[in-house]
Formats: sequence, C-alpha cells, structure tokens
Amino acid sequence: MTLQQLAKYLNIPAEKLERESLRIFLLTKLGAIEAKRQKILKKYTVESAVDWDAKLTEGKKSEGGYQGIADYFNLEALDFEKKEIIRNLLSF
Repeated sequence: MTLQQLAKYLNIPAEKLERESLRIFLLTKLGAIEAKRQKILKKYTVESAVDWDAKLTEGKKSEGGYQGIADYFNLEALDFEKKEIIRNLLSF
C-alpha cells in the first residue's frame, strides 16, 4: 500500500500522514536511544557524558578499561543523536 492509498483509506491528507509518521518514527527512535543512554548511565552511575568527564577529571571515577572507554564514546554519540532527533522533532 502506498502513502497516498493509506492516506485516502484513513481520510487524511498524505502530507499529514507523512509528517505524523516521521514524527512517530523519530519519537520511537528517541525512546530507543534514551534506553541505551540510561543503561550506560546506570552502569557507571553518572548523569551524562559531561558528568562522567567531570568525575574523571576530579579523580572520582576511573575509565573502566576498554569497555568503559567504548561506553563513554557510545554515550557521547547517543547524546549527539538525541540532540539531532530533538532538533528535527522541534521542526515539525
């Protein structure tokens, strides 16, 4: 079924269906990103990558070896992706 066919079936404009579909997709992706972030944050008892970095600098937290470094960079990437998705959501 095409977008136009589905829009006709639902009796809404195709543009609205497309926009709402993208919004729901982004919200779903945001939820998955936040779940991954929370798992890392809980594992290292930090609130953010910035908090983690501050605790490393203050000597309150160790890097955690290779896995810790990998998780830190994953967290930074997830934070960036989260900001991009929020920016896109705000443009709707």
